[in-house]
Amino acid sequence: MKQPSSRDQATTGFSAVLDELVASVPNALCAVFVDPEGETVDLAARIDPFDARITGAEFTIVLAAVRQSTQKLSAGATLEIRVEGKRRSAIARCVSEGYDLVLLVGSPTITARVADAVVDAAAELLRESGLPPPPSFARLRGADGPSRVSSRFRTMGPIFIEDAGVQRRVAQSLGFYQGEAGVEVLVRLDDGEELLVWFDSTINRWTRRTL
Repeated sequence: MKQPSSRDQATTGFSAVLDELVASVPNALCAVFVDPEGETVDLAARIDPFDARITGAEFTIVLAAVRQSTQKLSAGATLEIRVEGKRRSAIARCVSEGYDLVLLVGSPTITARVADAVVDAAAELLRESGLPPPPSFARLRGADGPSRVSSRFRTMGPIFIEDAGVQRRVAQSLGFYQGEAGVEVLVRLDDGEELLVWFDSTINRWTRRTL
């Protein structure tokens, strides 16, 4: 029987969304909605609510560092990050500028189903809050099973891709996963087009993925 989610504060308009997210992910440990200062707006947890708050606060620090780095790289806004460990993993999704949703799971990977559940929950939190929308609503692609994408690709992604012999500049990497062709990345080009690319070792270039 699943342990019901708990909180250490009065319910808010966001409580039902967080409760549903935790209930929908069997190995979810907590879901925390945090503000720009890392303070918990609301949470649902199967662990001690205090530990859930710490999780949200710690990820605010991580997100701030990632956002600072992407600004320096002119990579655009950070929509989502994932951290995968041997015993636990976490996914943080931008709800609005400065407001994020963090889900901690007792699993070594973030599956596509879990990522989709977080996307849906973030959209519900945005709707309930009335906050301005994030820079993108792109649904990042994920892989079911352990991730084999290198940390270098996770951090940087492609800067340029080869498309029918033309070099095109990447404005933002939106998601990474291990596909049939190897490492595949969902990117947004500087003209706004979004497409899936992969690294073709025969030509040593990132190129459009033909589906």
